[in-house]
Amino acid sequence: MVSFRRRGRVRAWCGGRTWGAEPVEGWPRKPVALSPARQSSSAEVILPTPSQRQTFFNTSGFAMDKQASPVSNVGIWKAQMLRLTGFPVDPGGTFDVDWWKQLIGEEPEQTTVKKSLKRTSEGPHAGHYLQLTVDPLRIQWGIFPLLDPEQPAEGLPVMGPLPAVLEVFSPLMRKWLEQSPPIERLAFGCVVLQPTETHQSAYEILDRYVHDVVVDPTSTDFTYRINRRRPCKSGISGLEINRLSSWSALRWKTEVQVGTGGVPSRVLPSEGYAARLELDVNSGPDFEGELPRERLVALWTELVDSACEIASKGDVR
Repeated sequence: MVSFRRRGRVRAWCGGRTWGAEPVEGWPRKPVALSPARQSSSAEVILPTPSQRQTFFNTSGFAMDKQASPVSNVGIWKAQMLRLTGFPVDPGGTFDVDWWKQLIGEEPEQTTVKKSLKRTSEGPHAGHYLQLTVDPLRIQWGIFPLLDPEQPAEGLPVMGPLPAVLEVFSPLMRKWLEQSPPIERLAFGCVVLQPTETHQSAYEILDRYVHDVVVDPTSTDFTYRINRRRPCKSGISGLEINRLSSWSALRWKTEVQVGTGGVPSRVLPSEGYAARLELDVNSGPDFEGELPRERLVALWTELVDSACEIASKGDVR
């Protein structure tokens, strides 16, 4: 049995900031120094060098400017879920197509069809668990950890470092896009974690990535969600890319029952914390018509690269 408990979430406020006792709007005021030679007349403002721009709390609790720069290798994030979502131009014409067999070359472990015209095919693939969901609005591929009841994993169920899981999932999706139906929107999504041992260390991790907000490690219930749009760089004129990231921390707890003959003999508890990043990088809804088929693979690569950039550098524009 695996159970998760997550704290309640509130939206982070990143508008006004407090610098001392004086409220200011937007980015915190930069610290300045006055030139001794000019103090008797007009003050000369000297801004700190980039190397001096760092984040810390002084004894009064004042937060200084944060520098948006690469904070980690993307491989430090452990992948819990990856997905491709495609919105077909003609949703009704895709339900009866056996995309699983065409792509994987064999039947899924199981297929479920619901009255609401939702079909789910799933099964093990390359050491993970692959799932295909087709409904009247979308086609979605997802990959998840493969859980073995006989050999339960310790800690959070994850698939491994994000780049390693992408090496399995992304080529498969590029192959599918070469044979997919006409698509009007495309998205890459993922949930990645950085496990840690304490609440404070999880918040310290978040603080390194969320550059426009100071994350106090003694606070709770932090959630920061933002979309930073960019023009498409994959040769599709007029298309913008939504880069939606959601940053939070979670506390997890697992209890694994171990026994023989169906009779549990002992329970192995495990618990900890993690910084959590959920990404949804997608083609904007304002683009009209079908996405050019010959640019779908390039667009998918751009979506994945944008997600990896955020995972590596944090909340960058």
